[in-house]
Amino acid sequence: YRAGEGTNTDCAAATRTTATCAYGKANVGLGDGALMSIAGGNSNVAIGSGAGVNIKSSVGHVYIGSHAGEYAVSNSGNVGIGVGALQDATTSYNVGIGETALTEHGSGTGYGRNISIGYDSGRLITSGSYNTILGVESGRNMTTMDNSVLIGYRSCYTAANCGGAT
Repeated sequence: YRAGEGTNTDCAAATRTTATCAYGKANVGLGDGALMSIAGGNSNVAIGSGAGVNIKSSVGHVYIGSHAGEYAVSNSGNVGIGVGALQDATTSYNVGIGETALTEHGSGTGYGRNISIGYDSGRLITSGSYNTILGVESGRNMTTMDNSVLIGYRSCYTAANCGGAT
C-alpha cells in the first residue's frame, strides 16, 4: 500500500506506484509508505513499512526492514538491513546490519563510510567516518568516532571503556 507512491505529477498512476517515472528510475518500494516521497532518486530498493519513506533524490540505497533508512533524503549508497537500521542517516556509503544499527548516524557533511553489524551497534554515533563495528551493542553509546575498529559484544559500549573516545 502506497509503496513508491512518489510526488511526481508527470507519471501515470500505474507507473507512479512503482517509482519508475522520468524523475526517478529503477526504484523498488514494497511496504506501507516505502519510497513514498521519491521524486528524483534512482536505483533504490526499500522493503518494509516506512523503509526509505523520505528518500527524494538519493541514489543506490538498499533498505530492508521497518523504518530502515526512514530519513534518508539526498545521500547515496547506503545499505541498511534490520528494523530501524540507518533510520536517521544523512550521510553516504554506510552499511548497517541489525536492528537499530547506526540508527542515529548523520550530522554534518563528510561523515560516512561506516560498517556496523549487530543489534544496536553504533546506534548513537551522530558523526563519524571510516569505522568498522562488529558485535551486539558494540559502540552503542558512542556519539563521535573516526577510523575505529570495534569487535565483540559491547566493545566500546561507553566512553569509559573505550580509551576516552566519545
